[in-house]
Amino acid sequence: MFLSALVFSITVLWLYRRAVFGIISEAMIRSLEDLQKREIYLSSFFILLTLLLGLYPEPFIGAAHKIARVVPL
Repeated sequence: MFLSALVFSITVLWLYRRAVFGIISEAMIRSLEDLQKREIYLSSFFILLTLLLGLYPEPFIGAAHKIARVVPL
């Protein structure tokens, strides 16, 4: 079961890449630019936020519980 799911996932990702990007050549890869400062700062912010939520989720969960009690169903 696991092997078939793994093969299916790999096939779907391969087909998606081919459909979206086509056949990727070395010249296409060389023309790509690195991340700019703005993109690095934004990515860093989201990585830190993800780590914060994963390591210390209590303030966020507590706020969600308070909001859930206030909102009527």
